Amino acid sequence: MSITILLSSCQQKEKFDGYTIKGSVKGLDSGMLKIVELNYTDRDAKPVVIDSAQIKNGQFELKGKIAYADQHSVRIGSEFYTDFILENCAMTLDLDVTKKQDGMNSIYTKVTGSKLNDLLNKHQFEEDSLFNQEKYAVFTGLRAEMIKVYQSKDEELIQKYRERFSKYEDLSNERYAERKKSKIDFIKEHPNSAIAPYVLSFQFSEGRMSKEEMKEIYPIFGGEAKHTSMYEYYTKTYDEIFNRLAEGATAPDFTLPTNTGGTLTLSEVKGKYIFVDFWASWCGPCRASFPHLKEVYAKYHKDGFEVVAVGAADVESKWLKAIEKDQTVWNHVFDDGGGDHQYGKVSKLYAVPFLPTTFLLDEKGVILGRQLRGESLDKKMEELYGY
Repeated sequence: MSITILLSSCQQKEKFDGYTIKGSVKGLDSGMLKIVELNYTDRDAKPVVIDSAQIKNGQFELKGKIAYADQHSVRIGSEFYTDFILENCAMTLDLDVTKKQDGMNSIYTKVTGSKLNDLLNKHQFEEDSLFNQEKYAVFTGLRAEMIKVYQSKDEELIQKYRERFSKYEDLSNERYAERKKSKIDFIKEHPNSAIAPYVLSFQFSEGRMSKEEMKEIYPIFGGEAKHTSMYEYYTKTYDEIFNRLAEGATAPDFTLPTNTGGTLTLSEVKGKYIFVDFWASWCGPCRASFPHLKEVYAKYHKDGFEVVAVGAADVESKWLKAIEKDQTVWNHVFDDGGGDHQYGKVSKLYAVPFLPTTFLLDEKGVILGRQLRGESLDKKMEELYGY
């Protein structure tokens, strides 16, 4: 009797505590599928593949174990991709390469069997419902118009669109504030969840949150949330804004080629106050800010106000053409990233999160302000110059 019981116990399989994925790919019979770690802190990092499988007859299987649940990317060759939350559980992953999201190579994805993906999808549905309320219906047409207008590259049409959109600016701000509140409420309710940082996503940035909001939100995260790639990005961002590149810190020095064939070193620019403006020829808000910056420059240049405009994530020929067209008379340098929409070494040194990004420095290179433009720049200039 005892021998029989022992043999039965030995034959029992231990429960697997990793992940198993059974998947299908509609529209593709064969190919190599890879699961890739996401890296939001280093844009130049090579993709880290943690698992892979051959697609056979439109089917694939994966099995492994991860230390912590996190968002990962599914890559099929160089053509198709999608993101999902990978956690240690049994799940199915149904992909459809015939359905692309927003006209890009991100493909339709259905995940079942994963509680984290279910929770993320539930919140996304609720958020979309808020964002697409009837009172915001006007933005559907405005978005379609925006795409068409910007694709035309017609400056007159673009300006007319901006004037039309400005009439709905208050409603747009209300819409985004409602969505942001939904995100923050979720984080407060699920501070330790691995999906909490992905609900907030890149909302955690200087352009979309006040510094006070960022200081309030950052310490909320705990548990599994602090082991995600997105939280790692938050930590880096927080350090850059409040420590390394904070007001009172010394701005990193750099030397870059100018639009006139020479070079410019930031520390050698003679000025009482120096405005460093990262911009690109394709960036509408960047170029829309130049008429006002011209007024500021004309008002304070005689008293030592200098501008160093850094062409970033751009193509040199397009950058030069934009300078000529916009007739911007200040210092121009080019931070070559090796291609369109690719940041160069100085943009990375300054941790440029978006364009435009600006820094105001004193004559010793100490940072006096970040992300100043429009009224906030006017206010700072009046504070410094007294007029």
